[in-house]
Amino acid sequence: MFGTIFYPLSRVITAVIVFFTGIFGGLGWDAALNRQEPSLEPLSYAAWVHSHWIWENVGYCHTIKDWVADMQAEGIPVGAVIIDRPWEASIHSLAYGEIQDSVGSFIPCPVRYCCFHEEWLANQEGREPEKSFVRHFQDQGIRVLLWGTGMVNDNSPNHWLNADNWHDPPQRSYFLNDGRIIDWWGGNGSMIDYTNPAAVEWWERQLNNALDLGIDGWKVDGTDPYVALMLPAIAHTGRLVGWNSYKTLAYRHWIDYSWENFGAMAKVRPVDDYFFRLGLPFTFSPRENNFLNWVGDQDNDWGGMRAALNNIFGSSLFNYVNVGSDVGGFRSGPYDNPWDVFIRWAQFGAFSTLMEMESTLREVPRDFIGGGGGGEEDHTMHRPWRYDAYYPQLEEQGIDLVGIYRDFAILHTELSPYMRSQVMFSYERRQPTVRPTMGYYQYMLGDELFIAPIVGQGDYGGNARIVNFPAGDNWIYMFDESRVYRGGSVHRLHFAYDEFPAFVRQGAIIPTETVLDVPVGAAYVLCDYTTIRMYPVRGSNQFGLYEEHARGSMIRYNMGRNSMDITVDETERDILLRVFGVPEPKSIILGGKGLAQAPSLASLKGAGLGYFVGTDGVLWVAAADAADGVKITVNF
Repeated sequence: MFGTIFYPLSRVITAVIVFFTGIFGGLGWDAALNRQEPSLEPLSYAAWVHSHWIWENVGYCHTIKDWVADMQAEGIPVGAVIIDRPWEASIHSLAYGEIQDSVGSFIPCPVRYCCFHEEWLANQEGREPEKSFVRHFQDQGIRVLLWGTGMVNDNSPNHWLNADNWHDPPQRSYFLNDGRIIDWWGGNGSMIDYTNPAAVEWWERQLNNALDLGIDGWKVDGTDPYVALMLPAIAHTGRLVGWNSYKTLAYRHWIDYSWENFGAMAKVRPVDDYFFRLGLPFTFSPRENNFLNWVGDQDNDWGGMRAALNNIFGSSLFNYVNVGSDVGGFRSGPYDNPWDVFIRWAQFGAFSTLMEMESTLREVPRDFIGGGGGGEEDHTMHRPWRYDAYYPQLEEQGIDLVGIYRDFAILHTELSPYMRSQVMFSYERRQPTVRPTMGYYQYMLGDELFIAPIVGQGDYGGNARIVNFPAGDNWIYMFDESRVYRGGSVHRLHFAYDEFPAFVRQGAIIPTETVLDVPVGAAYVLCDYTTIRMYPVRGSNQFGLYEEHARGSMIRYNMGRNSMDITVDETERDILLRVFGVPEPKSIILGGKGLAQAPSLASLKGAGLGYFVGTDGVLWVAAADAADGVKITVNF
């Protein structure tokens, strides 16, 4: 509750800061007032970050491969995987082939990740690997990220304690306090001294153990606060090092070095109030050139979901633009993660710019009533199909949890063009993409979507919640477009488990992908047209569609009494317009010629040019060749 109460005052303060930064930073009035046009320059980050992710904590080569295959078999798209700790080799595991986990070597453990270790070894020896790991996923269009920190544990082969037995030994001065070993949550280790140029150069060679294999990014976990606990932290020069300066150097290096040299992303924490869980402004990474953030380590219950929202709302105060959370929480599995929490968190994740789900090897309680107990280790926590075994009431109530998760993971994937465009445009305007509104845990997702997550039981949870609609516009319910709500009104609404409180601004333009299939062992999704969803009102609107490797295109409409003009700038995309809420057209003109009406949507897509009016009154217009831009006039 506190995360929403303190938002308005904090937002005023942030607005003042943004205003004066815009004016005195040379950006001018338009930037300060968020009125500038989209630049449409190519993305400053990788577009795949808006796909659906999964990550495994405590796993093996076969467990993550099996999980991906199982997700694909259920028709759930996977765009990225994170190999979380422990994955790195220690001296013991390298010497004896037995599991002993470590941190900081960036060498895959030969026991846990044998095929990954073989791939690394082959790269070191300049030969083709007998087994592949990174390429196994990348050949399917799936990106691979690894967990990392700024620590090197004392059982890692490249720790200064083991310098006599390592080919690239560090000096003690490469670490804070002359290599002091501290007890931290991942073992015993020393912290890299990012103020030491020689240490940074050595550190980059360690990172290259993984980056040279072509990985796509990092999950950088939070060890930087230990600087504040060293009392004091001392650099190689003898000067004191504070948390603020250290974390800036550390995260800046992870982000910039990986992206500028390898095109790899670094996922880092924005605001993360771990102790109070209220979204208090404990910032980790800098906001500049930072396009991948998550708030994690929440409990698997309603309180954990609200804590994640508090941290995301807190991150909005500092204008972070791409923030997500761990669907269903982190701390345990489905046996103590109620199925309704998992469903509603998954839906909230779909309407976040980053959607990811975690699974961890844990022991199932012997006394768990839902089945699957007995104390055995279980690699399949948080996997949607497991909930049916743990919660027989799902079948009794006719709730298809796997189908719900699939639908929302696909919806998130389809919203990728909207997400990345709003993330980039928000960054240019120095705004957050998630913008909390007045009310209980509500937010705008960019300029055009309004989201009111279900975050508990009672009036604000279960199947119902009170929704305070933002004033000024009407709002169309995404899952039943016949339901339109007046801006500024307040309603207590019910939502079935396969629906979610997501609303489109009347007048909006929403570009989406169209997912056709999620094949097993191939490119992770197959798409055809880029569908531009329009909800026009009298007047005009525009949307800047950003692209990853090329200049983007502007999409516009101008709605009059008897006609509507639609323009799409030059694009390599095949365009399919979906226009909601307009009269049946008398004619549609493209390039001075009338378009033919197709008998069905399928035939329209096959023809690539023409229009179709559905039984629901929605107008569809296809323009497969938009390389020179498209200008369409719809006459009513």
